[in-house]
Amino acid sequence: SDPTIGMRGIQSRIVTALGGTPAFYSGVLATQTARLLAGELDERARLPVIVIDEAHLLANTDLESLRMLTNTGAYQATHLAVQP
Repeated sequence: SDPTIGMRGIQSRIVTALGGTPAFYSGVLATQTARLLAGELDERARLPVIVIDEAHLLANTDLESLRMLTNTGAYQATHLAVQP
C-alpha cells in the first residue's frame, strides 16, 4: 500500500481488498477494518497480512494506528510488515 495516502486510505484499501465498501466516516471505517480483519481469521481461517512499502513516510500517529489495529484482542494474529 502507498503510505502517502494516510491511515484512512490504508484502511480503505484493506476494506476493499477484503470485499467490503469503505465507510464514509473515519471512526466507522476503523471499526469496519478491524471487524473484516478479524473475520478473515475467525470465519475463513486465513491469516491477514498487511504489507506497507515505504513505511518511513508514515506519520507516527499512522504507525500507532496500524499497531493498534493489528495488536488488539482478537486481532493479534494479524501480521504487519513494513519496508523502510
